[in-house]
Amino acid sequence: MKKDFEEELHKNIENYSFEDLFDIEVVQKLADSISQTFEVGVVITSPEGKPITKPSNFCSFCMNVVRKTEKGLQNCYHSDEVLGSNHEGITIAPCLSAGLLDAGTSIVVGGKHIASCLVGQVMIEGLLDDEELNRQRALAIGADPDVYIDELKKIPVRSREQFEKMVKHIGLVVQQLSELGYRNFLQKEEILYRKKLEVEIERERDMLQYLNTHDKLTGLHSRDYFEEMLSLYEGNEEYYPIAIVSADVNYLKLMNDVFGHLAGDRLLKTIGDFLMSQLPTDKGVVARYGGDEMQVILPNTDYVTARAYCKAVQKMCKEATNCVLKPSVSLGVHVANTPKETLASCLRAADEAMYHDKEQIKSKQNIINDILNILYKEKVLSRSEVGHACALISEFGTYLEYDFQKVNEILLAEQVQDLGLVAFLDEQRFISENTYINSISQQKKVRQHVETSHRIAKMFEHTLPVASIVLQTHECYNGTGYPNRLKGDAIFPEAMIIYIINAYVTMVDSKGGTKQAAIERLEREKGTRFDPELTDKFIEFLNSKE
Repeated sequence: MKKDFEEELHKNIENYSFEDLFDIEVVQKLADSISQTFEVGVVITSPEGKPITKPSNFCSFCMNVVRKTEKGLQNCYHSDEVLGSNHEGITIAPCLSAGLLDAGTSIVVGGKHIASCLVGQVMIEGLLDDEELNRQRALAIGADPDVYIDELKKIPVRSREQFEKMVKHIGLVVQQLSELGYRNFLQKEEILYRKKLEVEIERERDMLQYLNTHDKLTGLHSRDYFEEMLSLYEGNEEYYPIAIVSADVNYLKLMNDVFGHLAGDRLLKTIGDFLMSQLPTDKGVVARYGGDEMQVILPNTDYVTARAYCKAVQKMCKEATNCVLKPSVSLGVHVANTPKETLASCLRAADEAMYHDKEQIKSKQNIINDILNILYKEKVLSRSEVGHACALISEFGTYLEYDFQKVNEILLAEQVQDLGLVAFLDEQRFISENTYINSISQQKKVRQHVETSHRIAKMFEHTLPVASIVLQTHECYNGTGYPNRLKGDAIFPEAMIIYIINAYVTMVDSKGGTKQAAIERLEREKGTRFDPELTDKFIEFLNSKE
């Protein structure tokens, strides 16, 4: 843990500069004081040699002669960068333009070189003795030799020993600056951490508040919040008339069972989004009341406006394109025009209206046909082949002297038996479009459609009686079929009739085979795929048609 913390600090120090950690005005005063005390020039520079503080007590020679020339200024910057690069001690060296003695050391905070402290412009004994050398130095930087020498003579002369003692004292000050900088860095990091922590705590507080008042799945308000708002609006004339819309998502169980719970969750969220997007007032509240139920409060909303709101939501459902099955919701409206009518009774009346709407939707909508139409449209099933199979079932059932009810049951099972393919549209498309590369795992996945078809059949009153037949329509007589590997007499005759007839229709219609070739195939596979007795009767039936 400590190592991780130190590594994090080491990364963070890279984001800081000298100016971030020190008050430059205070540091300027310190530099001015040091320069006056020791009668030397002092400047704090960046690691690259660029001044951070203003030059303190810089002599006229340096400011008005050396730094006035381009070469001299370049020499100064270069010297400053080199002198300040010693992270572990003090470097003493003559300046490049005049031989004056300078010294420099690094200000290091948390292992990062953030600045350099440079002192100098000190005349060492004997530097003025060689006038010719000084003239050559003046010419080298492009300065007037006479002016150069006159200004050089104004600088006080010291011994190297005196300069080294002075530099040693200044080094102690720089060391204290480095330590102070690190403490400032830690303090700033602590402040930033606390601010970050406060933001995180505030975010978590907001999230908890959100979760307390919202449904996690749909993002709608929660039931508790809805009831709290009912209490707030109750009896307050400012909000009347108040409309309550009761909503119930249709076919949620079908969506969960056929397409999976993620699809069911997506349906709930889609309906919730529609209810939110069409709110006629910014004071409206949409809440998930429980399961597939949603409730809406519309303050200051009359019945006409509330009904228009419902129609807008229904229109969005009909126009939705991102769902295999169109989203569907039942809606009921009731309006409390005055505080004399309680909102609890208004809610009950809206529920009753919603249940009435649900019954009407059920009576008008045939979800079985809707799924079949999707499968026909996507070319997963062929309308002509299903029609051909139904015609043969009707005729063969009569040939077998089955009663009207039994024939109708087989016809219904034929239409329902492949409904489950709607849950595997993408897999089905892949297999049909990639005949030679489909995998066993993909085929197994699509084979699950029989069980899905069985679940769909069990959901509706008119298809429930044939659900058990549907489950067996892909079983083989020898036990190699699916999903339950039933064998022989364990397979319903009705299911085997569907299996035989669908195989015949596929051979004749899909694969373009002749009637005689299909009959020969049925003959070869009776006793393995097909029930021998029913197969013989079906062949007799086909021959009798001639």
